Amino acid sequence: MNTANIGADTALKHDKKTDIGIIENTYIIDDDAISSFLTENVLEGFSKNLKSFSSAKVALEEIFAFEKAGTSPFAIFLDLNMPVMDGWTFLNAVAHQHESFKKRCKIVILSSSIDKAELCRANKNQLVLCFISKPLDEAGVATVKALLSGEKHDSANYS
Repeated sequence: MNTANIGADTALKHDKKTDIGIIENTYIIDDDAISSFLTENVLEGFSKNLKSFSSAKVALEEIFAFEKAGTSPFAIFLDLNMPVMDGWTFLNAVAHQHESFKKRCKIVILSSSIDKAELCRANKNQLVLCFISKPLDEAGVATVKALLSGEKHDSANYS
């Protein structure tokens, strides 16, 4: 796997036992505890460090703090519909980060929304890698891995 296609040389480590790339840091941002739990279980083995947030605002504060230190999550699985700060507001805040952050960090919208306008809006956002309908499953994880590695991947689960 060529990590240059992913945007960060150390973002993806290769696991020789399973031949699956392992992401260094992944955040799940979802106010629904059950959905977050299910996403964590599906992402087991996907990331070396997996952290969940029930608040986009708290996650954003941590991201900004880590970014000042020169580190950041590599993959973020983001719900759109949350109280206090929704996914769109989160994306707008992240859009003001340094270009290096935007190259390193890939955001996957993980939403139960079936609103075509939201799907279209997500597809137009350069920070968004893909839009996946909840619940995340193994096919969705395979799609994300393929997109992160720069491979073309056909799936009915993302747009």
